[in-house]
Amino acid sequence: MYILQDNDRATLDHSHFVENAVLSGTSEGGAVYLSSDNADSTIAFCVFEGNMASAGGALFAYFSNDKVTIDHSNFTSNSV
Repeated sequence: MYILQDNDRATLDHSHFVENAVLSGTSEGGAVYLSSDNADSTIAFCVFEGNMASAGGALFAYFSNDKVTIDHSNFTSNSV
């Protein structure tokens, strides 16, 4: 999943990301690539399992003046 946002908020809630892979292109964020500018993001009650990428096996987050909050989420067996 590729999320690009400016001045807005992204929320992932109660989602499962299992056995995803990025094999070409930027190869970042096996399950989720999150990029934002002036927008805080939240990941809550999510499962990231068995995802793969060259950077950020499960999640790759690129921010400018932002923050990401991860709450009650599980990251298991992801790889880079």
